[in-house]
Amino acid sequence: MTKSIEIYDLSCAAELADFLYWANNNPCQYSGYCSTSKNVILNDLKRGKADKTDLAVVSRQNGAINGAITCHINPTDFTADCCGPFIKDASDQELSEDLFTAMLAQIPEPIKLNFFFSEQNRICQQLMARIHAKNEGNELVMNLKREEFGDGGLHNKTDVYRVLQIKKRQYTA
Repeated sequence: MTKSIEIYDLSCAAELADFLYWANNNPCQYSGYCSTSKNVILNDLKRGKADKTDLAVVSRQNGAINGAITCHINPTDFTADCCGPFIKDASDQELSEDLFTAMLAQIPEPIKLNFFFSEQNRICQQLMARIHAKNEGNELVMNLKREEFGDGGLHNKTDVYRVLQIKKRQYTA
């Protein structure tokens, strides 16, 4: 069983987009800075590669991605919005820290790393505790339901969003 961690070449973004899509659609791994749409993830990775603002670190086991962490770096305000770490085997907490450490080695300092993840995401919660991350507060999260009205024609459709729930959720940065 061969295992490796590497800086991911974003020009081969389709493989990574598949993995991120799989992981981020699992409530136990959800990261708010990552889309739940495979096409949006792929386009974000390609755009990040083009403007050199995105970084991805992956772990492979027997050639297949089994873990990843990505970040979008904003050089003007010295922040990075991080997605993940996403781990195929959620019990492999050591891998989440290895991915984080490898990502950190590639980021210019000083920089503030932002993480935004679901309450069910124990992988991120445990990583934040191990690295002694600072909890910076709460965000309000709205759950919306999209309802379409009209006959479906291009100009005869109105999208209405109905608020289903608003709750406070902590995030760690």
